[in-house]
Amino acid sequence: MGKETQIEYCDSTINPLVGCDGCELWNPKADIRDCYAGKLVTQYKGLRGWPLSFDKPTLFLERIEKACAWSDLIGLDRKDKPWLNGLPRIIFMNDLSDTFTNSIDPETWLPDALKQIERSPHIWLFLTKRAHRQQKFFAKHSPPGNVWAGVSVTSKDTLSRLSWLTKTTALVRWVSFEPIRTYLHTTAYLTGFPNDFQPLDWACIGGGSQMKNPPDLAMWINDLIEQMKNLKVPVFFKQFGDLDANPNKADHTARKLGGDTKGGRLMNGKEITQMPTWKLPWETFTEVQRRRLTEGKWE
Repeated sequence: MGKETQIEYCDSTINPLVGCDGCELWNPKADIRDCYAGKLVTQYKGLRGWPLSFDKPTLFLERIEKACAWSDLIGLDRKDKPWLNGLPRIIFMNDLSDTFTNSIDPETWLPDALKQIERSPHIWLFLTKRAHRQQKFFAKHSPPGNVWAGVSVTSKDTLSRLSWLTKTTALVRWVSFEPIRTYLHTTAYLTGFPNDFQPLDWACIGGGSQMKNPPDLAMWINDLIEQMKNLKVPVFFKQFGDLDANPNKADHTARKLGGDTKGGRLMNGKEITQMPTWKLPWETFTEVQRRRLTEGKWE
């Protein structure tokens, strides 16, 4: 749980659930350990506020009430993250977890948590690899307008998660394409809908930190950004993941954070930091938000 975070597209993290049952990035029995969260939880397992192991997801529900009490950030400048200016505090639920992991039934805790979340002034980012479980839950418990429902897509084998996302009820649907491990062709999953339906509202794209990225990563990212542009989906390019994957070895945004080489954020010489339109009634927006929406300055 952190009121401040180095994750570029949000202000804070919370993790009311820590741990996960595993995925394509974390399967120690198969010697797959590419998940940043898995590595971190393994490092701190058993300490206060951490589960006994990553594969034993544990609830820390008191964190939700604490986060709800945090101050709103509308009207305040985020000097290090100016692309968030004009938006409420954005809280990421899942940098160390998966809300819809199989071993914990969301019905036992999430309905009550959503009531607290709805009363808060913040935006809450959900992210899961269990896209079908998220869709099923939100079909029964309609998410409040300040919940953004997201899925993680890492390879062509996981693109089907997009199909579940497009069926998920949420005012904002987003995808974390990170870490990209193969070429991703998304068009078939995000087209063919009625003209008044936007299947995807935001795409966050990046390579993997603390892992060897594919040599064609930059080309794949460029192509994916073009796909999103054609679909009119705002893009946030998060990182290359390591400097070897970055064609620009002099990228001044490359830096080390606790030994984790992020590899830089410049794509073709610019940072791409688009944020989704916060789709709530116009009268609920502040003057700053209205100006940003009118001018369309999301980069």
